[in-house]
Amino acid sequence: MTPPAKTSAPLTPTAEIVQSYVRKWVTLERYVFQEKALALLFQQLCPRSDEIIHVLLKVSALNDFYSTNIYDTHTVAKHIVALKDCRNNFREMLSRIEAGEMLTG
Repeated sequence: MTPPAKTSAPLTPTAEIVQSYVRKWVTLERYVFQEKALALLFQQLCPRSDEIIHVLLKVSALNDFYSTNIYDTHTVAKHIVALKDCRNNFREMLSRIEAGEMLTG
C-alpha cells in the first residue's frame, strides 16, 4: 500500500501572491466570460431572489461555473426562495434598531 503523498502547507497570503492570482483571474478568457455572464444573469435577466425560476437559473449557473457539485439544485433554489421571510424579518429588525425600538439594557 502506497503511503499518502505529503502536501505542502498553503502559502501565507501576501499582497504579491494575491495580485498574481487576480492578474490570472482577470486575464483568463474562461473566467472573464463567466463573470460577465453571471453579472448579466444576476443583475439584468434574473435579479429576483424570491422567484424560483430566477433562483434556479442562478444556482445552476454558479454550480456549473464554479464546480460546486450541488446535486439537487432545485432543493437549494427552493431553500433560497424560502429565506425571503428571513430577509424581510431582518430588514424589519434593522429598521426597529435604527428607530431605537430594540435597545438592549
